Amino acid sequence: MSIRTIIDEIENTESLKSLVETYEIIAANSMRRIRKLVLENRAFHLGLHRIHQEVKGAYEGVLLSAGRKRSQGRQPSLVKKNRKAAYVLLSTNTGLYGEIIYKTFALFMEKVRSEKPDEVVIVGKMGQPLFQAAEAHRHYTYFDFPDNKIDVESLKGITKHLTEYQKVVVFHGVFKNFLSQLPVDSHISGETLPSAGEEKVGVRYIFEPALEAVALFFETEIFASLLEQSFQESRLAKLASRMMFLDRSSQAVDSFLNKIIFQKQKFQHRVFNIKQLDVVRGVMASNYAMSGSEN
Repeated sequence: MSIRTIIDEIENTESLKSLVETYEIIAANSMRRIRKLVLENRAFHLGLHRIHQEVKGAYEGVLLSAGRKRSQGRQPSLVKKNRKAAYVLLSTNTGLYGEIIYKTFALFMEKVRSEKPDEVVIVGKMGQPLFQAAEAHRHYTYFDFPDNKIDVESLKGITKHLTEYQKVVVFHGVFKNFLSQLPVDSHISGETLPSAGEEKVGVRYIFEPALEAVALFFETEIFASLLEQSFQESRLAKLASRMMFLDRSSQAVDSFLNKIIFQKQKFQHRVFNIKQLDVVRGVMASNYAMSGSEN
């Protein structure tokens, strides 16, 4: 390897290091902006999800007390449902998000294969080749969605598509801390209810203006809010995972750069030694010539 090649390698590696550091700064700034909002909303939406279940349970109780039997496998609803289940994968459009995308996909495929939902929904370009490789002949619905923001119009389209399903489960990453992001499945349609006739222990609610109006609100507006929170959770987890990935990449680049710099120093030292040997040979040759002339 020539010194010119080594110098070019150093320059290219330093450019790569600068690029990685730039991505780290962007990811850190983005995560800093949304982290507080997502974590504050998390507790609020967990409470909403619990109340959503209780509202549906209360509505079911009203139907049963009125003598209306619950259809087998059907949840009480004021919105027209198709009695089907939709499983939704939130992936990404680009790479550099570390392991969280693949961990989420692994959980998604495990549930899809074991529970066999009626509909599979993929959000984000990276999810398409992953799912096609795993289930080449299975139909799925695809939605594009940006990585860098919550696009309101795109979210409305996804929400409208999913509202008709009786059961909706969203698979996404969730932020635990800077070193841990876990894949989860969020049930956002409030279908996890106590069975009919089971004694329910908890708060008794007074619904205003009426139970039906409250139940309808939860099945539309609150459903959309829970879905949006899933997207926000996914985005935060992806940013944290990207920071970890970039940090490891930066360390790898530094290690590689140090090796190249060491190679350069060895090369320069070798060149210096050769020049010194040439000088010594020249001096010895000169001395030999002078001693010969004296004789």
